Amino acid sequence: MKKLIGTIFLISLVMGCIQEEQEGTPPKTLSQSIDLPKEVEFLGSYEIERGISQVYSDDSPIITFLKDNHIYLFDRTTGEMLWDYIYPGELITHFAFSLGANYIVISTTNPNKVILFNIEGKKLWEYELDTESHPTQLAISGNGALVVVGFGFPENKLYFIKGGKLIKKYEYSKRETKIGAISINYDGSCTVAGSGYMCSSIFFFDKKGNLLWEYKWERRSKALFSNVTKAFISSDGNFGFAIYDSTHGACFFNKDGVFYDYEADPCPDIVASYGTEEGAIILNADGTLLKVDKNGEISEHKIWEGKILVSDQHGVYGSGILINGKCKKIERIEISSDRDYIGVLTKDKQLIFFNKEGKILWKKIFRDLMDFCIANNKVLIYKGFFEGDISVIDKNGTTIWDWSLRDNSKIIGSTLFHARFYKILYSSKNNIFVTTKISKEDKAELFFFKINDVLE
Repeated sequence: MKKLIGTIFLISLVMGCIQEEQEGTPPKTLSQSIDLPKEVEFLGSYEIERGISQVYSDDSPIITFLKDNHIYLFDRTTGEMLWDYIYPGELITHFAFSLGANYIVISTTNPNKVILFNIEGKKLWEYELDTESHPTQLAISGNGALVVVGFGFPENKLYFIKGGKLIKKYEYSKRETKIGAISINYDGSCTVAGSGYMCSSIFFFDKKGNLLWEYKWERRSKALFSNVTKAFISSDGNFGFAIYDSTHGACFFNKDGVFYDYEADPCPDIVASYGTEEGAIILNADGTLLKVDKNGEISEHKIWEGKILVSDQHGVYGSGILINGKCKKIERIEISSDRDYIGVLTKDKQLIFFNKEGKILWKKIFRDLMDFCIANNKVLIYKGFFEGDISVIDKNGTTIWDWSLRDNSKIIGSTLFHARFYKILYSSKNNIFVTTKISKEDKAELFFFKINDVLE
């Protein structure tokens, strides 16, 4: 009888947990009656932890929210929550997606592990690291086969992990104290890693983690410390580039080694860089646009006349763009996917829209601009610190569509939630934007909306 009662209790407990989990799943429809413009489509709302510490939205098809040991994944094209995961240890330190976002790898503390999931959240393997240090970088191949973890001082090591097993441990020079970037090609046959401290180096490895070549930059910029801050390698491994000394130089390479080392005079201040299968594009604060294709063909031209602000004592401390004889400090730069248009946001919140020839098409001041993106020769902006306004501006500077959320306090309003959650995510011809509001003491509600037709 005791055993039967215990069994019934256990079943009840499990069912209660399942029911509680199901009840905690937010509805996919608006619970309030809100009149949406015909161009706006509601995608869904979700409860997430309040006080999320990190939000990630890059070129991958996923937007990620992370707080300590809790990670949420959303499809940025549909607004659908893919899965959320709570690690039982203390912290999720890093994560990386495979090309196409079919796999995600995370690194953790207490214990220090590397864990691989598929995009549905199924754990494929985990590997416990023989170190108490936290990794500085983490990368995964496009097919999910190879994971590379980088450690700085005092470890100075790279771990090559395949199928949950260590295949190579590479130790780099003690003179360098941090792995600043790692990139792996699609099938894991090529890996590039960059390190630095007093100088910068890149390492090129084969599929077994064997070092094929190393390239070390001579110290030329006035930066106090040196490191590789970005690395890219194409799917076939035949082309790649790396940014070093923060924003002060770049190199381009193939499987045989570096074929072009780029540095402007006195030194560049790279404000935007993109890598594709066909080549790379780099934009400097002085208005120089550099293109390097996979065959090594190099071209550059001036988009605008600018200057770099330099201090002899502290090196480069800021970049500026020269407009009508006045130097405006740059806060952010966006380049359209076809590279025909460039948006520059200055420190005084002026948004300047250029074509690729450097002609200013329009400029406007938005004191409360939260986010913007370029899509189909138009600019979509999100402004308002506590209340949202969405607008679309064409290349002539005319506002062709807008929607104020100020009256929709049910979905957004004056809250204590951090304003960086007012995001715009570009996807194909449609744009998704995200808003938040406090829903409970320890929870926030996340809303996804999509704009249709306006940007065609």
